Amino acid sequence: LVRREATPGEKGIEIRLDRGTIAVMSPQQWRSWTREDELPPLPAPAGASIGVVDLRRTEAFLASAGVACRRIADAAGRESVFVPPREACGAALVFTQS
Repeated sequence: LVRREATPGEKGIEIRLDRGTIAVMSPQQWRSWTREDELPPLPAPAGASIGVVDLRRTEAFLASAGVACRRIADAAGRESVFVPPREACGAALVFTQS
């Protein structure tokens, strides 16, 4: 196991890993970032962020499969495709351009 420091970040407390980041958010931070009122029962893993090669193709695939999704952006304006918990078995999915 490798020790990683938890630091304040854009989405709450962040732990940077070799291939991603774990963010621990307050309900208020979650609502601000996703613009969703719905939260999973707390405490709980609220979702996952998945890097994709082509964000537009991913969004089109989700829409063609009947999955409700929408674009969200972080503070730097980087867009992601957000799938709300009601569409993903209770956990949100966020697809980001890798």
